Amino acid sequence: MHDLVRDMAIQIMEVDPRVVVKAGKELAEMPDLRNWPKNLVRISLMCNRIPEISFGYSPAFPNLSTLLLCENFRLRFIEYSFFEQLHGLKVLDLSQTGIEELPGSISYLVNLSALLLRECLGLRCLPSLAQLSALKKLDLYDSRVEKLPEGIEWLSNLSYLDLGFTYLELTPGILPKLSHMQFLALPSITVKEEEVASLRKLETLKCIFYDVGEFNKYRTSTSAPNLSSYQIIVGQGRDIFLRFITTDVKTYVKTVTFCECGVSDGEDAPHIPKDVHICALYVATSKESSHA
Repeated sequence: MHDLVRDMAIQIMEVDPRVVVKAGKELAEMPDLRNWPKNLVRISLMCNRIPEISFGYSPAFPNLSTLLLCENFRLRFIEYSFFEQLHGLKVLDLSQTGIEELPGSISYLVNLSALLLRECLGLRCLPSLAQLSALKKLDLYDSRVEKLPEGIEWLSNLSYLDLGFTYLELTPGILPKLSHMQFLALPSITVKEEEVASLRKLETLKCIFYDVGEFNKYRTSTSAPNLSSYQIIVGQGRDIFLRFITTDVKTYVKTVTFCECGVSDGEDAPHIPKDVHICALYVATSKESSHA
């Protein structure tokens, strides 16, 4: 967001007594929320230097819908009790923080629709999300989470899942249960065709298929024509993917890249989408990958 637009938005929000904005105030500790009005609907503490939330209490804001703690790069710890009475919370943004784990009390956020943990480089695991039945968006882009959180298969309303730049292993059978999925980004994760083919509402897909056979099976599935954007890699290796994303190919909406895999004519030829913007073939050389 442009600085002027952001400043104007902050000024508008500050007029509302139900909104507290202390973004970019160089706060070195968490404010004592117990002294704040109980009817707050939005709190923004983003872009500060808060190192932890260690109060042994549970702030009660029954109407709070949005809590922004993003870009507190020093924030590493949140006390368990912190979320216990924030039942109305719908958006929780902890992106670009140093958070290492989330407290189990996140399960109290039964109305949460968006959990944003983008670029949390210290985050290794998440507690069970089984109770977050209202969750629609889960953003773990460039986190270090090693496996999907328990209970994700119960999130029947989940429509947005971004696992870009994560290298976790997908448990077979989970993705087909997320039937409302519209945006699925697994650009560094190899998937089986059957894991994504059943997602009828999918509009955006970023993933790796192991070989041309898996890619062709997906292309002939009923869900493929519904995609409005895709970045698909066909090949065998994350190192190939990392070389691929350094090129201009990533700027296009619809791309298919074949990386060091057999591409032939005839019945085994890849089924290239007619609406593709870029179709690239990467072949390893003695020095580096090249493309055609």
